[in-house]
Amino acid sequence: MEKTVDGMQFMSQKETAKYIGVCLCTLKKLDIPFTRAGRRVIYTRSLVDEWMLENAGKEVRSEGNNHCNQ
Repeated sequence: MEKTVDGMQFMSQKETAKYIGVCLCTLKKLDIPFTRAGRRVIYTRSLVDEWMLENAGKEVRSEGNNHCNQ
């Protein structure tokens, strides 16, 4: 579940992948900034939005299999 702290929205890997329309294995290969909280990976929605604007028009694809098992 997306969390909001001090006006900043945070998303899990799964939520972020769904938000940008890629599978989890593709998300892990992208250079989107994230933070670690222990073993958890957390994305800030504003940084994800910024990354998407900077990379608009660029093709994103996962190498290898055309599907994710996650």
